[in-house]
Amino acid sequence: MPPATALMDDVVVEILLRLPPDEPGCLVRACLVSKPWRRLLTGNAFLRSYRKFHAAPPMLGFLHRLYDEDPCVARFVPTAKSFRPPRNRRCWYALDARHGRALFYDSESEQKPAEFVVWDPVTDGHRRIPLPETPKSWNAAVLCAVDGCDHLDCHGDDPFLVAFVGVRQEEGIWITSACFYSSEASSWSSTSFVEHPDASIEMQPSALSGNAVYFLCDPSTRILQCDFVGERKLSVIDRPDVHENNVVLITAEDGTLGFAGVQESSIYL
Repeated sequence: MPPATALMDDVVVEILLRLPPDEPGCLVRACLVSKPWRRLLTGNAFLRSYRKFHAAPPMLGFLHRLYDEDPCVARFVPTAKSFRPPRNRRCWYALDARHGRALFYDSESEQKPAEFVVWDPVTDGHRRIPLPETPKSWNAAVLCAVDGCDHLDCHGDDPFLVAFVGVRQEEGIWITSACFYSSEASSWSSTSFVEHPDASIEMQPSALSGNAVYFLCDPSTRILQCDFVGERKLSVIDRPDVHENNVVLITAEDGTLGFAGVQESSIYL
């Protein structure tokens, strides 16, 4: 029979595993109970079990663009009472958030060129990325680049990719280009091209499904598909003829590409 202390540790672990992940302050307060509890809670074995027990990571908040401010302010609106990022981000235009990171366009270019910023809201760490050649219409997304990652514990220090798509006109033909920034290589990839009749890309959040990230075209009749593995191809697919206005791309619960549309006072998925 195992000693009583070992049995007690097992019981404590089973109890602490059930602390709500959307209130990280509960874990912090539990660490202050005693040194044995702190060792349990900060150990790799408990952290792995905690992530596995709760599966999908919690949503700690969302980014809200304040357009009535000059310059633009990105405000983090927390959904967890005990989680508060250090501050709002002035001159940072929020583009995307995924896998524990948020992507911004830093528009304050008086003292320096405009840049992308990848921010970890938990640690407040950030990394600045030089922009590729930017046409008038463009969009970008951030995603984890760790092979086989389950995305339950992505950190700002882990490898990531930034997908960039832009539209320009050449001799009356609209051409869309795409390239990827690798945090490991600290450089942008070669550029892929595709022709299609849409004149611009909507500055709406992208959606991730499988090995591709998707962007809406304006006037929302087509979707750009950017594969980020292998040859990293760029292609265009037609959008279903539903909800002409107020449509955003989403990742459905089964991981496939989906839509969210608003009609009158209802949301349709």
